[in-house]
Formats: sequence, C-alpha cells, structure tokens
Amino acid sequence: MPLQHECKTMQSGNPGVTEKTTKIEEPDGKLLSCSVNSGGKSPAGGVRVATRFGSLRQAWERKAVKYCVLVAIIATVIAVSGYLIHHYSRKTDDSTTGVPVLAAVAKPATDTATYKVYKLENGLTVLLISDNTKSGQPLVTSMNVGAGSSMEPWEIPGLAHFLEHMLFLGSKKYPKENGLSDYLTVNGGGMPNAITGDYYTNYYFPVNVDAAEQALDMFSQFFISPTLRVASAAREIKAVDAEYRLQLSDGYWRQHRLVQLMADPMAQWSRFSVGSVETLNKSDLHTHLRGFYEKYYIAQKMTLGVWSTDSIANMEKLVNTKFSAIPAGQSTPAFLPLDPFGPGHRGLQSRIKTLSGANLIYLYFPIKSLQQRQYRRDPTDFLLNLLSHEGNGTVLAELRRRDWANDFYTYDYLKSVSFSLKEVAIVLTEEGSQHTDDIIGMVFQYLRLMQVSGITKALWNDYQVGKELTFRFTEPIMHPLSDIRKFTVRLSDTQSPPDLLSPPSRSIWDPKVALAILNEMTPDNVLVVVGTPDAVKSSLYDDFFQFNYTLGMIPDNVKMQWKQDNDTVHFSIPPANPFLPSPSILLALTEWQPYASAPQLLLNSASKKLWWYPNHEFPNQPLVAISVSLYSTLDLAETDPVRFYTSMTLWSSMVTEALATELYSATLAGFTYSVSIQNFHLRVSLTGYADEKQLLLVLKTIMDRVLKTGVMDELRFNSKKEERIRSEGLFGYSDTAKTQAMNLFHLMLQKYNSALRPADVLSVLSTLTHSDIVSFVRSYTAQLVTVCLVHGSAGKDQAISLFKIITPMDSNAREMPLPFQESFSIPRQSEVVFRAQTLSPGNSNSAVYTVLEIGSECEMTMNAGIGRFGDACTPDSMQRAVRVQMMKPVFRDACFNQLRTQEQLGYLVDCGVLIYYGTYQLYAAVESDTHNVTYIETRIQAFLSSFATHLRQRLQDPGSWRQAWMALNNTLSAQAAAFSAVTPHLVFEILDFRFQFNINSQLLAQLENVTDPMSVVDFYEKLLSERRQVSCQVFSADKPAPLNSSTDDIITVDNVDAWRGNQTYAPVSRISYGV
Repeated sequence: MPLQHECKTMQSGNPGVTEKTTKIEEPDGKLLSCSVNSGGKSPAGGVRVATRFGSLRQAWERKAVKYCVLVAIIATVIAVSGYLIHHYSRKTDDSTTGVPVLAAVAKPATDTATYKVYKLENGLTVLLISDNTKSGQPLVTSMNVGAGSSMEPWEIPGLAHFLEHMLFLGSKKYPKENGLSDYLTVNGGGMPNAITGDYYTNYYFPVNVDAAEQALDMFSQFFISPTLRVASAAREIKAVDAEYRLQLSDGYWRQHRLVQLMADPMAQWSRFSVGSVETLNKSDLHTHLRGFYEKYYIAQKMTLGVWSTDSIANMEKLVNTKFSAIPAGQSTPAFLPLDPFGPGHRGLQSRIKTLSGANLIYLYFPIKSLQQRQYRRDPTDFLLNLLSHEGNGTVLAELRRRDWANDFYTYDYLKSVSFSLKEVAIVLTEEGSQHTDDIIGMVFQYLRLMQVSGITKALWNDYQVGKELTFRFTEPIMHPLSDIRKFTVRLSDTQSPPDLLSPPSRSIWDPKVALAILNEMTPDNVLVVVGTPDAVKSSLYDDFFQFNYTLGMIPDNVKMQWKQDNDTVHFSIPPANPFLPSPSILLALTEWQPYASAPQLLLNSASKKLWWYPNHEFPNQPLVAISVSLYSTLDLAETDPVRFYTSMTLWSSMVTEALATELYSATLAGFTYSVSIQNFHLRVSLTGYADEKQLLLVLKTIMDRVLKTGVMDELRFNSKKEERIRSEGLFGYSDTAKTQAMNLFHLMLQKYNSALRPADVLSVLSTLTHSDIVSFVRSYTAQLVTVCLVHGSAGKDQAISLFKIITPMDSNAREMPLPFQESFSIPRQSEVVFRAQTLSPGNSNSAVYTVLEIGSECEMTMNAGIGRFGDACTPDSMQRAVRVQMMKPVFRDACFNQLRTQEQLGYLVDCGVLIYYGTYQLYAAVESDTHNVTYIETRIQAFLSSFATHLRQRLQDPGSWRQAWMALNNTLSAQAAAFSAVTPHLVFEILDFRFQFNINSQLLAQLENVTDPMSVVDFYEKLLSERRQVSCQVFSADKPAPLNSSTDDIITVDNVDAWRGNQTYAPVSRISYGV
C-alpha cells in the first residue's frame, strides 16, 4: 500500500454488512484517510491541521490548509493509482505467460478458491479457478465463443447450431469421431456438450484431474484444426433436424417464435435459428460453414474457463501449452445487432393457442440496453423483483384476491449490446381469461406506482442486503460445471473480472437509470401475447413451428384505458423486509464448528422423531436446513389412495400459494422453502440463515399454514381444483414419446400408480368440495407422525426449539406408519413388453424404454423386513454396486454413440444406470421420428448383446482400466460440493430406513477388492443371461406396433391394468425405530 507511513485505510460502514449507502466507487469499498503532522483524523475522515504558532496562526493557516489539501490530493492519487496498478496490471508470482493479469476477482471470505483472469498473446481470455478443498472433484472446463445464431448468414438459418454439432466429430490431430466423448468415458468425465445462443456458443465437460492434459488437448483442437468433414454433414443435419422437430411440441419454443414474428423481419434476431433439413441442406453449406468458423472462432472472441483442485500454476502451464495455438484472427468491430423492435414493431398484440391448455398473458418490453461500461448501474433485477413481489398490496396478491390469476412471473428475457427485452408472464384462471385488458391495466398501474414510490434508496438497500448475505455466506461455486459456463459467458459480456461472482457491493444505485427503464415500460412500448386453449382462427401461419396466430396494433382506446388508474384497486409498495437476519450473529456462527460423524436421534417416541446433524463440512456457511416429514395413519391412504393423493395435492398447492403472500420477503432475505408430497406424505423443507429469531418466525409461519385449516379460501380452492382438472386432462399431451414410455414403466412397476391415472383423479376431482378438503386436513393432522431433521449451524437446544414449533399439538397416531409404495420385482428369465399409443395427437414419434433390472443397491441384514440404525450394507451388495458404477459411464457413452451418433435412430437417446426405489436398473431410451417401435427395440437388443464385447475391449487395456478405477475412486472420495447437497442425502437415508450415511466409505472399501477388469465384464454377461427385462413402447397412429402375441420368451402386454391385477407387489421398505 503506498504511503504507508502517512496514510492508512479504513473499511467504510459496518464491517458486518454492506453499508446501506451503495455509493461504492472506490475499490473494495475502502476510503482513504490521511493525517498530516500527526494531527489525527476528523470524524468524517477528512484532513485536520494542528499548528502551534501562536500569533502567527492566522498568517500560516491558509498556507497550511493549502499544503494539507495538496498533500491529501497527491496521496489520494498515488493510493488509487497504486491500487489500480496492483489489481489491474500486476503479474502473479506463478504466471508463466508474461501477459498481465486483467484484474482481481472480488470474492467473499467464505470462498476457498483462488482465481486468476488473464489473456494469452493470441487474445484468448482465460479464467482459472483453483480450490484444493474440494478433493476428488473433477476438473471442469468451458469455452465460450462470442458467436451465435444471430451472426449466421441469412441464407442458411441454423448454421451456428450445425457448426456446434460438427466440432465434436474430430480434428486433424484427433480424427476419430466423438474421440473426446470416448476418452471422457473412462476418465471420470460426463458427456461433452454445448449450447448455441443468439450471441454465443458454449462448449463444456468434466474430466478427472489426472486425465485433464489429454482431454484439454483434444478440446483445444476443436478451435485449432477441426476436420468439419463433408462426409459427416448429412448425418449431423439429421441430428439438428431431429432436435428441431422435438421442439415442435414445446410451448416455450412456440411462444419464443411468436415474439420473433413480432420483430422487424430485417433483424437477425427475428429469424428461425434452430436449423432443419430444409434450411441446412444447401450445396454451398460447407463453404459457409468453414467461412463462419474462420470468421468468428478466433481467440479474440473466446473465453476459456477451467475449475480444478489443482494449483493455478499447473493449470496455467497446461492451458497456455494447449490453447496458445488458437488463431488470433483479425480484429473486427464488435457485433452490433439491429434493434428488432424499432418503430412499427412496438405497441403490438397477438393471440396464440397454448399447448398446455392454459390461459396466459405475456407482456414484452423492448428496452434500450445500457452501455457495457454501465452494467453496474443496471437495476433490472431489482425492478423485476419488485414488480413480481407476491406480498400484500402487489399485483399478484390483488389478482389472486379477485381469483383472476394463479401466478405472475418476470424475466430479463433477452440481453444484447444494443437492446434488451423484459418479460411479464401471468397464468390466468378461467375467470381471469375474461378480464385480460383489466389485468394488463393493473400491471401498468403498478408500474406507475413504482415510478412514484418504488425507486427509493431504502427499498434498494433492503434488496442489496439480501443479496449481500447470499454472496457472503453461501457457496460461491456450488456446481462447478454449470458455474464455469456461467462465468465464461459473463466475462465474454463484460470483460470485468471483479464482477465475475456478482458481488452486490459493486452495484451502484442510480435512480435515473431505474426511472429511464420504467419510462419505457408503458402501453405504447409493449408487445402483448394472449395465450388461449382455444384454436386461433387466422390466415397468419408460421411454417417452422406450425401454428396460427393473430397480429395487429393495440387500439388507441385500449392503450388509453391502460394509462388510467382503476379506482377499485389499491396497490402499495412492500414495506421494509422484516426477515433480514442479523449479520453479527451470522459472523459469530462461522467460528462455531461442532463435529458429528452421523446424524443423532435426539427425540424418539411413537409419533415424534427428531434428528440433528451439525454443519462441520462448511463452517463458513451459517445455514440451517430443516426437513419435516408429516406422516399420517389416516386409513384413507390404504382404503382410497386416489382420493388421498388428490386431497394431498390440493392441500399442498393451497398452502404453497398462501405462504407466497406471507413469505415472499423471506425469500429475498435468503430463505427457501417448499411444501410438497413425497411418497404419500407431506414434506416441509426450509433452509435459511442461522438467526434463531428469524428462523423461528419463518418456520412458525409455514407450520401455521400447514396445520390450520381455517385459512383455506374457498374461492382459491375452486381455482386450484380447476387448474388441477386441466392438468390431469392434459396428462401426457405435451410429453415426449420417451417420457410417456418412462411413465408407462413406472405404471407397471409401482402398485399404486394405477390408482393415480388421470381418469381416476378426474373422477375424484369432480366430486371433491372445499369442505371435503377442510375435513381431510383436520383428520390428517390429528394423526401425525413427525420425522424431522435439523442440519446446519444449530445446536441441540436450538434444534429442539425448532422442533417444538413443528409439533405443538398432541398426535393421535397409533404407531409409526410404513412407506406406502409397493413395487414389482422382475423375475429372472422374463421379458415383458408393454405397449401403448401416444397420448399426444400431434406427436408422430415412436419411443422405447428398455430396462434390465440388476438388483438392490444396498441389501441389509433384515429383521422381519425391517432394518435398524447402525446396520451396514452386505458385502455382496456393495460388490455389485461397485461393478455397476464401474460399468455405468462406459455403457452410457457406448449406447449413445451407437444408437444416436452411428445409427441415427433419433435425437433423444438416453442411456445409463439409475436407482429406482432402491433397485439398480440399466436402461436405454430412444425416441425416433422415422422408425417404429419394433425396429427401435431390435436395435436396442443388438446393442445390449454387443456391449459385453465393447466393455471387454475398453477395460482389458491396463491404462483404461486404471483410469476407470481411479475415476470411480475419485467420485466416491469427493466431498459434498455444497451445504445444500448434504441435506437431501441425509433425509433419504433416514426416511428410506437405510441410515447409510457413510455408504461411499463402504463402496470405497469394496473397490479395493475389485482388481480384475474381467470381473466387470463377467458381471454384465451374467446380468444379460438372467434377462430380467422390461420394454415399454409408445407408438403413434401412423407408426403402429405390430400385433405380436406373447411367446414362451416374451410376454406382450397391451392392457396394463389386466396384467397388473395378476402380479404380486411387495413393500419397497419398512420403517421402524425400535420403539
């Protein structure tokens, strides 16, 4: 620090929180304070001069003041310059490039990672993140290219997306197609993937740290010398086309396409950009492909991100060696897209039929983008949160009070350097669909209130404090792969490393900018889309996404109506947030680190179970997670499960909606909660900061809503019932054929799913009344068994205090209930084929979901079918689990490569291993728009038969075997990535009555015994020979399944209900605490 002998720095504001004044122009929020001649500091931190010259005081005073002011100015300039030089131009000690580091990344104290951002000589921006506290985690990388679909030539829509596909098909150095995928398979990586946006394309993958060098070398060749083979083009065009056709049944893509149709047709953004056979099958495709690649895939337009447990020095050396050869390219002006919503393309309205059958309103506001250097002044998130606030006096609260809407959302829909699009989405009730103009008018009325009363420093400060708490006390990088992708996009957008993690203290409150944005959110500047379940009669038709729509100007009289306030509506701006925790308490808690090897059972009675597990893995995160499972011994669960389930669904949805009004401010203060149905019981989940006062307040609010029936509004009950009827009536309508095939499998496997089919649920809904639900809730809550886990920065006494809030009333429960679900186990030497026609009339695709049942994930020494706390999984089951995990990545990638890349059966190909109700299952799922189910099934069976050979070839190589073994070892050794990842695991083990909190340790112990690669091959061959197989096939009317009858080898089932009636189902698990 310059001038250390004269000046020192002091932290401005309260050290515990971001100062409520957000004028933080100085680096790191620090203010310079200088004392001349040891005269001390003034209270304001300014300069004070003390002289001792008696009668000469006045004569010297002016000179002294001038001298002090001059010294202060010089000191400030030197200090600020020193900071800028130090942070923005310095070279780190471990730099091997000779290229200056761009800037330091601002991060919270809880962040254990080290960051470095710099540029290579070719212009490539590099972000390195090293965190050696996350042992066992793979290295993850992402390359963001500043080129997307809005930059492709007019004559070939979809070219950017097509290029994304082609880069995976080999390079001059590594010519093998999908070579990177194959390498990652045996080196702990997932499937490499990519996404093409309007203005960028992002490539990413994970890989074991010890295998990263070759993986990064293969990856770098994507951007140095890809083959872009002409011979591969036809196949990849089909893959792009299949992806496009899959989107035809997706409501989001239809709505997005309509907004494009409302834009200026001369703007690049308005064009169809996914790509199809029709748009890509051009004679000069390869010329355009190569030209697009050479123009935009240059180092100056790229940002590479790497996250690893390795050191920055090692990562930097590796990156510099592999990626310095990317061509720098010629420097070109930044791409400035034409604003698609200029004059003549605002003040428009349209109508479209929704695929979901819902009534919707979309409002889009074209807003001029802030200059890139002003992004720190952008208040968009603050304004949109205020507009979508759900507390009393807000738009959504009023719409729900009138029973006009169920939900209200806001989005920063689109951003570019020259324009942006803000979105408001409103989900209407049937009654609300008759008042669309009134509803839109309310939105504008609230926006006008925001202009007058909402742009205040106090509201901004509240919002910023909530964000600052999140920034300081939650894990900065919870999911390295998704986060590294996000970071590379951010750096490409702003090139400002200090803002990489979005520290709230870097934001600048500028009411003029906020007001400028609100001034553009007016009736004259809006695009209105009304979605209806009814068919839209219009001559306007989109050939790409195949729908009719209307389009026209909003009438002047309607806009005039929207500009006037409704006297019957009384809106108000939300008050100060009462749920903000005390930062001083949270800071103290970061020093409290109790240790426990497993959750402890603090309370154990017939109807109340309290588990407690302190947070020692993440000591810098003062968080508490509470999971409450409310079981009921209500006989209705067994005697009439469909009525039980339907009543539970309506109850939970009404509780959730009521809580949204009361606790929306709590979510802005860092609390998250949910009320949901899990395996036929009600589960309440809450996570928040460990401020006991605030935590108790939020938890009490939730439990009061759950346990008290008098707050259930009859009007809202009718709307929730209507919403549920529509949802059940459309069950499967918009699902892909693959999803329908998976649902068919679950219907077969689970005993009680047949009772929950749409037709049965609709039958119950038709007779269910508000009084029925009130009665149901009273009966349910009178017979509760409560199982609770308190995890985090809470002591035993605090956990007990929280539990008293959860269980304030006596329970009439007779005994600990058992999990409700029962499952079917596939017998050996059995192959069952279930067939059904698609539920989606417009979907002509076929799908097959084939499953090989492997066996239980964890078999335990059972006592009358009941395990006990402290039991371990049997060694045999752990040996099986290790071999399954060893085989999993090889099977996943080989299946994908064979059925999708090579055979091109369809775009949706998904293969792998899953655990379903405690049972391992090997599965292959394929959806095709060209083949029928019989052909797809034949190809899946051919792959299953040949996979043993593929597995043997892959694992018999000593190097590949060692890599696969180490990959699994690293996965099992890896620490939890975040606090939020620990709680679900604990809850699962408690409620599934396994208590295997250390199951990875058991697997690691068994992994040491797996030394022969052929044992994994033998395991698969035995699995195949036992042939416990189910195939679920969904076909369309134009690709019917052949009418094959059952044989000695294969049982063909067309009537699932009749088949189920003859099967035996067994409880999945039973729960007992030895009471």
